[in-house]
Amino acid sequence: MMGFRKTEEQRLLLDSVDRMMARHLPPGEVRRRDAEADPPEHLLPVMADMGLLGLAAPQARGGQGSDWQTMSHVQERLGYHATMAAILFNRVTCFGIMTLLTSGSDAQRDAFLPRMLAGEGAFALALTEPGAGSDAGALATRARRDGAGWRITGLKHWISGAASALRLVVAARTDSGIILFLVPPDAPGVSLTRLDKIGNRCSLTYEVAFDDVAVPLDALLGPEGKGFGCLKKTLFYGRTGLAAAVVGTAQAAV
Repeated sequence: MMGFRKTEEQRLLLDSVDRMMARHLPPGEVRRRDAEADPPEHLLPVMADMGLLGLAAPQARGGQGSDWQTMSHVQERLGYHATMAAILFNRVTCFGIMTLLTSGSDAQRDAFLPRMLAGEGAFALALTEPGAGSDAGALATRARRDGAGWRITGLKHWISGAASALRLVVAARTDSGIILFLVPPDAPGVSLTRLDKIGNRCSLTYEVAFDDVAVPLDALLGPEGKGFGCLKKTLFYGRTGLAAAVVGTAQAAV
């Protein structure tokens, strides 16, 4: 049976998270940012300096090599203080770092892991569509081979953090199955439309349209035709991280 009693090292780490949030995102600032839809991206370099963004990354890649239970404790504590901080952390560590570690090529890891570990940005998962939530089997966005690369056409909906992302992790359908790409949000043919929300306004959300967007072969994430398996790994880490975060949010509410 797994035990959930925190180690002394974990308690000290969570104490440092408490101090960071009290200093850089106190309750009044949380309310202001939510009202003004102002994401707390100023936290990223702070988290990087503390080593939080590299908790799950191996030491050989500049990370801490911590276990996922420690990661969950951190996300729970961030969620206790501010859901917006936990979501931002999740986009860097789960949609970004863990996606690269589980499915990325060495060149992709070399290009983006140092930037995310330094707090320079995150990835955004472009999965949901008007007719398909997290059901990858219902995807309508298509990718087709075009000479030395691919062309993507389709529409994504409710994509959090798309405009500021280092890359969009785009799920598309091909004749051989689901495929994933790393696409710049400012690539020619990509258009973003901001969607307003009632709650969680600090996680800026967009409709993302792909109009015959050209991407090179090295933008492919994981083996061709094996994108569904890669996507499941990303969703596994992303959902377990958010589950821990909302536990913390629920604790703060009672």
